[in-house]
Amino acid sequence: GSTSGSFPVCYQWQRRRVGEPDFTDLAGAQGAAFTIPAVSLTADNGAQFRCLVGVLGTKIVSSAATLTVRADTTAPFITSANSLIGTNISLCFSEGLDPVSAGDSINYTVNNGSVGVVSATLRPDGRTVILEVVGLGSAPRTPFIVRADGVFDLAVTPNMSSSSRTGQVFGLNSLDIGSAGDPQPGGSAVACSIEVTAGGSDIWNNQDGFNFIYSERTGNFDVRVRVESLVAANPWTKAGLMARENLTPGSRNLNAIVDPPPVPTLDGQGTGSNAYEANYRDTQDGGPGNWPGTINSAAPAYPNAWIRLARYRNVFTAYRSTDGVNWVQLAQTTQTYPNTIYVGLATCAHSLTYFTTAIYQDFAFLPPPTITAQPASATNECSTTASLSVTVTGDGPFEYQWRKAGVDIPGANAATLSFNPATLGNSGNYDVVRSEEHTSELQSPYVISYA
Repeated sequence: GSTSGSFPVCYQWQRRRVGEPDFTDLAGAQGAAFTIPAVSLTADNGAQFRCLVGVLGTKIVSSAATLTVRADTTAPFITSANSLIGTNISLCFSEGLDPVSAGDSINYTVNNGSVGVVSATLRPDGRTVILEVVGLGSAPRTPFIVRADGVFDLAVTPNMSSSSRTGQVFGLNSLDIGSAGDPQPGGSAVACSIEVTAGGSDIWNNQDGFNFIYSERTGNFDVRVRVESLVAANPWTKAGLMARENLTPGSRNLNAIVDPPPVPTLDGQGTGSNAYEANYRDTQDGGPGNWPGTINSAAPAYPNAWIRLARYRNVFTAYRSTDGVNWVQLAQTTQTYPNTIYVGLATCAHSLTYFTTAIYQDFAFLPPPTITAQPASATNECSTTASLSVTVTGDGPFEYQWRKAGVDIPGANAATLSFNPATLGNSGNYDVVRSEEHTSELQSPYVISYA
């Protein structure tokens, strides 16, 4: 309901169930809105609700609203299934589950029984089940199929699940990095999406305290993730991507992260900072800083706060996006790192009293782009228009550099190189480098002849 006016207003919601003679006060229902967390078919169907509104000693009674509750006839089904490292599988269901059937391992099969299910545990949210498994393997992108048969929901007449879902192993480890008592509370991770609960003092200063979900990566990489939500434990709570030299608290690292939305924080220190950050520590146990040229011009667009971190040799580039397709460069820096480093998700509450929960979606290490159409050599007459083109597929943004005889051509940074008009001096061997990683070289010289 709603009221108008500038005077203090008091509210008291009342209910009258079917067969009851009159309305009775609902304990604790003294706001402008009233919510029933879980309606009951037998107790709430047909019940009427009204609100008593008091203004300056005058009581106003709202009109009554009738609640209709329909029977639940839809069976629960698996909405997502994933595994961090292959020892557990996280299943998210479409609705709340009966604890007895959801916690019975016999109701689940993985890969038609070739992977053993040791135990099943229903989490406190009532709709997420953690399966302990053996025989799945820990390699990244290992696929699996999980079935749930005989798991019931909480309907008056329970509906039974008979559903399956394809999932994958992320190949990620979970580790709290910090010193004694930091992070506190300790971190944990569930892989339906990737749900991380973390404490920790900060990812800053001379040493970090945070939770790290990581794998070792050798050579170049390109990783992206969407931060769907981030609980604001503190204005500077953090969630995002990190590349780290080692697993000590003071390790050198580079990170691209988001701060929480502008809502009141759990610690009462204000509201979430609602920004992108790109930070680094360039010496072991040294002080931190921002990447040169960091751009924080846009606030994270939860639930579509996309972040991307790429390495080519020792050039690291961070991006942000609102759709996971169109990327804007956040920052770029050149840092000398070992060939093999630790890369993954970094989550920090910025508090030793409160913890944060980050929901990550669409986490993936992206395959390198490929050139699907090479430039074609040709012979042109002088004073005509000539061009060379290349076609690239993959996850952009793409950068191009055309070269002649191995030397960069200034300003030639598009997918097509044009000569208008072509001259004899344009004859030669050309190739194009896509983001310095993928080179397309002509097999024969590009030739211009006289008319």
